[in-house]
Amino acid sequence: AAQVASEKNETLAVIEKLQNEVNTSIQVAELNTQLHLERRYSFSYLIGRGSAQTLTLQISKTDAAVRNLESRMGREFAAFRNHTLLAQIDSIRNLTANNAVHPAQMMLFYSTVLTRLNTLTASAAESAPYLQTVSRDITGQRLLGQMANNLGHLRSLVFSALAKRNLTEQELFAIENMVDLIKSQHQEFISKADTAAKAELVQAAKTTAGTYTNQVLREILITKRINAELDA
Repeated sequence: AAQVASEKNETLAVIEKLQNEVNTSIQVAELNTQLHLERRYSFSYLIGRGSAQTLTLQISKTDAAVRNLESRMGREFAAFRNHTLLAQIDSIRNLTANNAVHPAQMMLFYSTVLTRLNTLTASAAESAPYLQTVSRDITGQRLLGQMANNLGHLRSLVFSALAKRNLTEQELFAIENMVDLIKSQHQEFISKADTAAKAELVQAAKTTAGTYTNQVLREILITKRINAELDA
């Protein structure tokens, strides 16, 4: 009887978690909509076809959606904010307001945030004790796959600049943006994956290839240029 009662309580906990996730998803969808509009009005402003007043009004709507989501998520929002790169939105807003960013760079930032919003979906299984092991494994594999794809994209950006022996401002921004995206995925992986998987990732970063990759990226981000003698 005790086991049946325990299983029933766990099932009810999963159902409650699902209900909460539905409500959270509604808030995320609203934020998604407002970010799409903010990206649109930011682009119009940068190319001289939109007003600062319209953009400011939209930013206030986006911020309201952020506050609603924060209220819904509570303590979990701080990590969510970092994982989605929302923590960096004020920086791109300031650059936009001062016409100090290329429209393509601005669009890339918002597109990255929107991508992370769409892929950061929690699972009700995480709240069920008997499903936590499976949930951590699935989450870890999902994030590893995303990081692998983005590392491939990052490598292509570096090789493209290397082929020209030149790194444009837009290419540098794209590389910086992709590095930030991978870092956010890495943070999420560390917080959600199982211990064994995290240990394997740490070891992978210590290999010759991993060390060399990190060294090259650090050099690019610090010097803001591509080394013509870089070994592909």
